[in-house]
Amino acid sequence: MSPQESLEELQKGLQALQRQNYPDAIAHLENFCQYFPDNDSPYFVQAEMSLVRAYRGQGEQEKAIALCQSLAHNPNQEVATWARSLFKILTVDEKSANELGSTEQYFINGPRADETNVKISMPRVADSLKFATGITLIFPFLAVFTFLFGFFSLLFRSNLLFTGLYSLLASVLINGLFFLLSTWLIDQIQEQFYQTRWGTFNEIQGYSPETGEFLLRFCREKRIKLPRLGIIEDGRPIAFTYGINPNEARLVVSRGLLEGLTDDEIAVVYTHELGHIVNRDFRVMTLVSGWGQFFYLLYLWCEKLAQKSKAIHAIAFIFALPCYGLFQLNNLSNTYLSRTREYYADHFAITHTGNPNALVRALVKIPLIRIQEELQATQPAPFLLGMQNFSVCFPRTSMGAEKTTQLNPQNLGKLLLWDLLNPWSFFLELISSHPLIGKRIQVLTHYAEQMDLRTELNMSQMQQDASTINRNILYLSFFLELGFVSFPFLGFIAGLIFFFNSQFMALHLFNPIFLGIGLGLLCQVAIATLFSGKPKEEDLQSLCYSPYPSPFWSRSVVWKGKLQAVNYTNFWGKSLYFHDQKAIIPVRHHLFGKAWQKLFKHHSSGVLMLESLMEIKGGFRRRLSSYLELKNISNEEISITSYPQPWKLLVAIAIVCLGFIIK
Repeated sequence: MSPQESLEELQKGLQALQRQNYPDAIAHLENFCQYFPDNDSPYFVQAEMSLVRAYRGQGEQEKAIALCQSLAHNPNQEVATWARSLFKILTVDEKSANELGSTEQYFINGPRADETNVKISMPRVADSLKFATGITLIFPFLAVFTFLFGFFSLLFRSNLLFTGLYSLLASVLINGLFFLLSTWLIDQIQEQFYQTRWGTFNEIQGYSPETGEFLLRFCREKRIKLPRLGIIEDGRPIAFTYGINPNEARLVVSRGLLEGLTDDEIAVVYTHELGHIVNRDFRVMTLVSGWGQFFYLLYLWCEKLAQKSKAIHAIAFIFALPCYGLFQLNNLSNTYLSRTREYYADHFAITHTGNPNALVRALVKIPLIRIQEELQATQPAPFLLGMQNFSVCFPRTSMGAEKTTQLNPQNLGKLLLWDLLNPWSFFLELISSHPLIGKRIQVLTHYAEQMDLRTELNMSQMQQDASTINRNILYLSFFLELGFVSFPFLGFIAGLIFFFNSQFMALHLFNPIFLGIGLGLLCQVAIATLFSGKPKEEDLQSLCYSPYPSPFWSRSVVWKGKLQAVNYTNFWGKSLYFHDQKAIIPVRHHLFGKAWQKLFKHHSSGVLMLESLMEIKGGFRRRLSSYLELKNISNEEISITSYPQPWKLLVAIAIVCLGFIIK
């Protein structure tokens, strides 16, 4: 192998290492070291240092330690110092692995860099922030323009030029108005519905001295004013930033976040939010969310009116539905920017704190604390939905099963396998306001490895777990489910073909199309019902760790455990959770009237039926989080049936009827 070919091998190895493809990195780097003629070259030293990282990432500790010992005697003092420092970490890793084995272990509180303002490269996991910003700014103008163009077309039927000009001018004016009012609208929602109070710097510093020190130092260096610091008096954790001007930014966290996280975890979350201010993406998110926040404010007012008077509950609900739909439509149009900017804010936080492990712990703890607090809360938390696209992580992500904020790191790796391996994860991430938690933590682990830090998550163990997964089954299931999901679309195509057949041209266009879509939906319901399978007693925790569950095809399960309802009611009723000794999971149900009331009657033992040990049957699904689709609850005294997704059957029948009725 020539020197030029050896250098190409080095570049391939470094690129594979950056992608965390450790087997390929090892193969290329070992080839380079074997054939490159000059062992004293800086290239050779760089290859050996990279090879140590690759061995460590692959879990080959002995090789990493042996090479590290060799580099510790390098004449270059910087290289030798690096090797001796990493040698200590490697020996601690090996000792921990030998002592802990497969026993329960909790957060190891992985170390941080000795210095802040570290330089680390961001992997190619996100598009350009400027590109995402440009795309997102188009959506509100396009949406308003399309609606107004249709409206003005009715007024100026014969003049498309006037229609287009009026629509364009009105779109600019309406969006400009919402842009100007966006910060004020969010301020009003904060004060009226989120229980936000504007705290003091000393109060924040009392929870996290590191946060106080960093805020002062950073704002002084950047010559910007300290953000207006808000605290939501609620135990469910959240953190977000909004505003138009960096000197008038609002940085809001909940009491649950301040009380549930440690000093360094709070600091890295605040630094993450400051990253949004420095990157200026908080300004764009605030602007494009203006009309969405307006409809959310209307929705909250309707909900408040419904709670005050049962007589107007139905009317308020009817008005609330379109407001809620338009708010969610606005959220959906902003997900691309919201998802992209999180990677850049994470990178900012790590470079300025040197503490990727703290952000990993925070991202894991936040959804776990939220579930615990949700079950104890007496009021809903509208900020979880209202500030979903602004928050540090997707508020309704269920990180997993264990009923503790101290999650076993080995199990954490298993929980992330679905995010990293299941083909559906790519498509679900497209409609998510945040990167999937598995992919995000993988990037943070990559930053830790760049800084030669012992990582909170053992990626090599996770890769070993991933190697045992049957990819053929994963992708075969994916394509079968894709065909299952496509039935309504295939019905639509079949309807078009049927219509353009010369024998049926007399039919109305919508007859075959509606019939095709409706029959496609009915086929979905029939197949899902007939092939649901016999419920199996599968361990809830094991299902949460599995990369195989589908978002569309439920796995029939039967569990023994208890249900728990939240202590408040909103427009959508009460939320339910199922839990056993190890795990807890949200439950989607269709229980109303007498069936629902049975759960709140007393069992012969004296406790509520809801709190007694029950046999639960349902379908386990995995989307952005795991959940149980309830089918039946029973014990020795009662049996209650819930029919999953009844709306799909009703919609299918209605569409088929339309196909027959339309003339």
